[in-house]
Amino acid sequence: MPQWAKTDNRCVKLAPVPCLGTPPFSLGRQAVWEKDCNGTLAGSKCFARCSGPYEGGGFSSTCSTNGTWLQPTPDHIDTGFDGCSAHTPTCGPPPDYEVPGAAWEDDCVDLASPLACNAPCVAPYTGEGYFAVCYGYWGELWGKGCAKP
Repeated sequence: MPQWAKTDNRCVKLAPVPCLGTPPFSLGRQAVWEKDCNGTLAGSKCFARCSGPYEGGGFSSTCSTNGTWLQPTPDHIDTGFDGCSAHTPTCGPPPDYEVPGAAWEDDCVDLASPLACNAPCVAPYTGEGYFAVCYGYWGELWGKGCAKP
């Protein structure tokens, strides 16, 4: 939005004052400001994209008419949720490993990392059974297995 000043009973449109540098707000480790925000004109935005294990639309700060950055607000560009939030890897259905004499537990679907999926022995088999750990993918098969009685 342009600013106006009154000079000699006339209105004069003032030149916009650009914002310098990146917005001076810390977003912690969640997001990083883009490096090309220097000289952004009033009404335009500078964006901070999510980084590391964080996902989401990130944040934006608008350059005000006096050349200062406004408090950042969460964005949800193409992500469906605002700001940045930590991503916890999950594993889909139970592992494809063969577990003779055992069966994967029902609660192994969409298990979050780093939890284990257990495959206890089923009757008439006995023993410790098996397990695999979810790391966003299924780790190797562990356990002493199951034995016939």
